[in-house]
Amino acid sequence: MDRSQNNLHPGSSNTPGGQMPLDSIFYIDRPMLESLCYEAIEQPGVSINIRAPKQMGKTSLMTRILAYASFLGYNTVSVSLQLANDDILQNLERFLQWFCARVSKQLNLPNATANFWDNSLGAKSNATDYFEDVILANSLRAASPRENRALVIAIDEINQLFAYPDVASEFFLLLRTWSERAKATVADSNPWHKLRLVTVHSTEIQMPVSINESLLNTGLVFNLPEFTPAQVQELANRWGEEMTVEQIEQLITLVGGHPYRLQLAFYHLHQQTITLEQLLENSSITAAIYAQHLEQQWWNLLRYPDLLRLFTEIVNQSSPLYCDAVQAGQLCKMGLVHLHGKMASLGCELFRPFFGDRFKSAS
Repeated sequence: MDRSQNNLHPGSSNTPGGQMPLDSIFYIDRPMLESLCYEAIEQPGVSINIRAPKQMGKTSLMTRILAYASFLGYNTVSVSLQLANDDILQNLERFLQWFCARVSKQLNLPNATANFWDNSLGAKSNATDYFEDVILANSLRAASPRENRALVIAIDEINQLFAYPDVASEFFLLLRTWSERAKATVADSNPWHKLRLVTVHSTEIQMPVSINESLLNTGLVFNLPEFTPAQVQELANRWGEEMTVEQIEQLITLVGGHPYRLQLAFYHLHQQTITLEQLLENSSITAAIYAQHLEQQWWNLLRYPDLLRLFTEIVNQSSPLYCDAVQAGQLCKMGLVHLHGKMASLGCELFRPFFGDRFKSAS
């Protein structure tokens, strides 16, 4: 697999949003990050944890890791926890049976959980035995050890479990146990040797304090950064937009280095629904383009009254504000502010008029 974007065919200029197709010319590499992920996925028992606010490119990166793994000849599975009903997520037994069934289905294996499960052993033991005796055994079944195929399992939207801390804690501990098993003994006698894990979660969803955060810090942790000016310039080039260095800086001031907001800006410039001057002026047309995105940010914030109060102060300040480290850190994870030591500043100027109006209406 060519790790560069040079050989990609131009994708359609559909409205930005969601996972970017593998052949999209509008996907911008974060070069060191992709390289590290591709190298890591070749290591037995590796656990890659990708995290960022929504629409930062997490799932698109996950998909490219799986594509690279497929190129290497590995079996790959992608499981989104958004597909699990609440009644499944809140019960460890049902959740692990569902998880084993989803993995089996993607590997074209029959769902043998009903016959395999032994209630006397407990859910985690059953899931572990099922993986070893059914899923990994099938993945490793080959004429010779050299032909054995590694198995990469990517779990998207793992934050769906945050609403059920007990289940989340047990599942995260189980994933760590599986990863450790893969490294425990020599390859020829260890079916877990072929397992690699990728987890993805959205950081604007607060993790309850009852969940040990270290359980999700096992392995390699990648917090997706915003685009640099050079990456924004590259994106502009791919959209066919000629922009000066000053205009690139103004665009980043307006929408930040947030991939989705940048893609949306270039899409509307390409469609000629707004001019660059109107966009950079943070005009009413700009607000209309980002209306849905801004509403989502507002509803995310309403869930956390303490953060809402602090963010109100930051919006009303034109310079960085000294903040409580924990609260400022969470606002940063939500993509709403930038941190400068113990100081926090607004993540982008797009937020200021929108949130300023909301705060006035609410007061």
